[in-house]
Amino acid sequence: MSRINVKIKADVESEINGGGPNISEEALNELYMQLEKLESGDILVLAGSIPKTMPVDIYERIMERLQTKGVKFIVDTTGDCLLKVLKYKPFLIKPNHHELGDLFNVKLNGKEEIIEYAKKLKEMGCRKCNYFYGWRWSYFNKF
Repeated sequence: MSRINVKIKADVESEINGGGPNISEEALNELYMQLEKLESGDILVLAGSIPKTMPVDIYERIMERLQTKGVKFIVDTTGDCLLKVLKYKPFLIKPNHHELGDLFNVKLNGKEEIIEYAKKLKEMGCRKCNYFYGWRWSYFNKF
């Protein structure tokens, strides 16, 4: 087990996320070798926060290495990490309403505002998006 994450579902969803594992340079190089085996049409999921022992731009590095191979990327991360990978046109991203608001430094109130800012992410590079508003509803677009 590498870490424990706890989700508390109530009127407001809360998350308590443990720290990630220590990743050695050797393990990172092994990962790169395995990723080189991916082919056109394969799907790679990049999810979660980056462990402190890894480069902060690891998702960008991976996507850059594989962008000419036709690999589809599903990215489930937040903040700067998400914004920086949009230039590689991920196949799918899935921020919740809090994460979406944080990306644009706004507090989103209601479906219309969430959809407005979701469309801005599309303009920045994502192909398909699934935006979650807690357990209440989600908005999926294929633009």
